[in-house]
Amino acid sequence: MSDLEKNTTQDRRSQLSLKSLYLDPNNYRFIDSENYIHVEEDQITQAEIQRRTTSLILGKNAEYVRDLIDPAQNDFSYSRKERGIRSRSHRQLP
Repeated sequence: MSDLEKNTTQDRRSQLSLKSLYLDPNNYRFIDSENYIHVEEDQITQAEIQRRTTSLILGKNAEYVRDLIDPAQNDFSYSRKERGIRSRSHRQLP
């Protein structure tokens, strides 16, 4: 790798604080939500917009991510019938 390539690679890498990253309130996954409101680009970093976007991701009482943060909410919490439906819909391809 030449010195020019090394410098270019180093220029592309940077460290960012998580505080400098913002959630996109206009993400296409939110459009079907009854709480979705289009946000102008100059308002995205506002605290209230970020709180609302976080709530769109989490859902009421973190219902959309509960299985990620509460081990008791894993596949074993479903009934046998529900587990069968889930396993058939997520079959591993050969």
